[in-house]
Amino acid sequence: MADAGRDSGDLRTDQEQGAGDLVWKFTTAGEFEFGCLIPDHREAGMIGTIIDK
Repeated sequence: MADAGRDSGDLRTDQEQGAGDLVWKFTTAGEFEFGCLIPDHREAGMIGTIIDK
């Protein structure tokens, strides 16, 4: 995972704005893991799974 505020493939974050929307467009079904981009948050368990059927 990239550090907060950096581009990472299909993901973009912007700490300067403080809030916003995140849109994922799935082209295939499956399970996709995501996690917080703030340093050490992912390692602390801030992760989840999206299941697209």
